[in-house]
Amino acid sequence: MENNNIPIYKRPVDEYLPCPEYEGDEGFIKFYREDEKRYYFAFNGPSGKTYLRSQGYQNEPGRDNGIDSILRNAPLDERWFDGFDEEEKFYYYGLKAGNRQEIARSCRYESKEEMEKDFSWLRGGESILGKGAKKVDGVWYSAAALAEEDKPQKGIDEYLPCEEYKGDEGFYKFTKDGEFYFAYNGEDGNTYLRSEGYTNEKGRDNGIDSVVRNAQLDERWVKGYDEDGKYYFYSLKAGNRQEIAKSCEYDSEEKMLAAYDYIRGEKSLIGSGSKLVSGVLMSAAMLTSAKTPKAVELERFEEPEEPTVEAAEVPPVETGKEKGCGRWWLWLLLLALLIILYLIFL
Repeated sequence: MENNNIPIYKRPVDEYLPCPEYEGDEGFIKFYREDEKRYYFAFNGPSGKTYLRSQGYQNEPGRDNGIDSILRNAPLDERWFDGFDEEEKFYYYGLKAGNRQEIARSCRYESKEEMEKDFSWLRGGESILGKGAKKVDGVWYSAAALAEEDKPQKGIDEYLPCEEYKGDEGFYKFTKDGEFYFAYNGEDGNTYLRSEGYTNEKGRDNGIDSVVRNAQLDERWVKGYDEDGKYYFYSLKAGNRQEIAKSCEYDSEEKMLAAYDYIRGEKSLIGSGSKLVSGVLMSAAMLTSAKTPKAVELERFEEPEEPTVEAAEVPPVETGKEKGCGRWWLWLLLLALLIILYLIFL
């Protein structure tokens, strides 16, 4: 939990959660810890590795202000610091605001070399917190991503014809002419996204992961019209503005928008509201269905009749009429009375 009155050099590092708890999608991620009743953020790299983590905030606006403070202060070299914890023996780096208040801190490192390696990446051209990063149309881009805009973009002819991507619903993988491709196909059998060729399977699988990570961000989607080929299209870009996948070619804007609405809709596995649940990608519609109790139709059956149990015959009680000795105890009682009377009057 954050205490703004504690000087930066006196703040204990245990006010941060363990670093694995901050891992997640690339860029800034936000989450809430019910047990701590606190809001947190992290800045993660392309592989999901955490490079900066926040302490807990009491509310969401405070947490969002923390992220804004990161973006404002990251370009200033003097706001960054590093150090070594003498008590627990680990290296770290962090970022502070103009009032010397600590905004975020790195994970713990066993060696100085490991710490400096990650710090160099964070401050380098690939990171949106690195030198040369800029905000363009409300979106932050790294220096490398901005430089990419000056390079010739890949043309549509590097994609295979759309019919070659048709296959199973969801993400579909295949090889052709020694290159590895993927597509995203809908439940209607149509192809909604297609990749260019990768030189190996790992690269192709990373491309799919990149689609899943970026598909939820509206600013990563692009719709356009190709003046040379005379077709409409949409595509998905990564944080560095590099194109990950592109749609098929559409001869009208209406057809393109209909396909775009589908892939961004609740039925699509990469549409708005989709999530990874236990490693499985689920659409918003699937998640809603999973939360809705399913009606269970019970089989009708006739209640079986209880079996008729015949009453067992009870043997008749023998009476004195059947046997002469049936009242022998009365004779014994009379004899006892006679003996008592004899003794009284003796």
